Amino acid sequence: MSIFAILFFALSGAGLMYFLDPQGGHRRRALMRDQAVKALNRTGDNLTGLTKEVKNRAQGVVAQTTSRLEKKEEPLDETLIAQVRSRMGRIVSYPSAVEVNVNNGTVTLSGAILANEVEPLMREVRSIAGVSAVDNQLQVYEDASQIPSLQGSMTSTEHP
Repeated sequence: MSIFAILFFALSGAGLMYFLDPQGGHRRRALMRDQAVKALNRTGDNLTGLTKEVKNRAQGVVAQTTSRLEKKEEPLDETLIAQVRSRMGRIVSYPSAVEVNVNNGTVTLSGAILANEVEPLMREVRSIAGVSAVDNQLQVYEDASQIPSLQGSMTSTEHP
């Protein structure tokens, strides 16, 4: 007989004595049963929550796919101008220095802008629903010190 077999039987015997003890075994068995029931209930609750989450995510994917496939009415040019200006105010330090024009979904940006703000602005404008193209006619400057349209108070997004 190997050492592992002897060890296995010794531990099994000790476990049986622990749980079948006439004085404390009943309480130990009840505690173990309660812990097992608690673990099963938690697992069931987790599975229920997981099932709901998977169902909700699947519904979201279906809704998003359906939304992309449906032909949507293109927004008016004035609406796009308002959306671009709204988002630009969170990205550009001097939004009043940038002129926004829209013609059939093509957004034309002109005026003065700081160099580090060009790419975030382009990315944001391209992400707006209804924008088909962006015509970048911006004049890019490294700093605002010598540019009159880039003088005055900054928006709250810019840090001095």
